[in-house]
Amino acid sequence: MTGLTALVISTISNEADNIFEWEQDISFICRLKWLQELSACGNNIGPEGARHIGELCSLKYLNLSANPIRDEGMQFISQLTKLR
Repeated sequence: MTGLTALVISTISNEADNIFEWEQDISFICRLKWLQELSACGNNIGPEGARHIGELCSLKYLNLSANPIRDEGMQFISQLTKLR
């Protein structure tokens, strides 16, 4: 997977108990330090998930619409200086 530069993640289901649990399972994405694009709309990503995403310093494009990031999470996203 070293050549992967973009990742789109969609919600697995509309049922609350079947939605991908970002707050617990996002740590695997943080290993993709070279990732340049991430789109994860409507995946219930909150401040804790945003903290992990904030570690992806190579990101140039990020779409997290329809997620409860809140102000606490935006402090981590704002550290991504390469976003266009």
